[in-house]
Amino acid sequence: MSLTYQPFAEAPAVVELGRQLDKNVGSNERAMTMAISGALFAIGLRSRGLAAFALHASALALCARSVSAHCPLYYRMGVNTSQPDPVALLASEGDAPQPQS
Repeated sequence: MSLTYQPFAEAPAVVELGRQLDKNVGSNERAMTMAISGALFAIGLRSRGLAAFALHASALALCARSVSAHCPLYYRMGVNTSQPDPVALLASEGDAPQPQS
């Protein structure tokens, strides 16, 4: 058995988990979500009691969504806003249009 043997690599549960953890939130949406998360956290600092707890919990959830680029609700609905940029794909293949000078 080699050192890189992974007995559970092709297990159906592991494959499904990998699909569930794929990125499905685009970069613009991630930046906007992080900004909203920061605003909620700042408002929570000025609040007290249950309102502060709810604001901080919401900020933490949005921050996790932004950092991981994965939204479980998007996964359940089949939404994916992290589509690759066609120009970036062409540039990586070397077929990108060259700028005119």
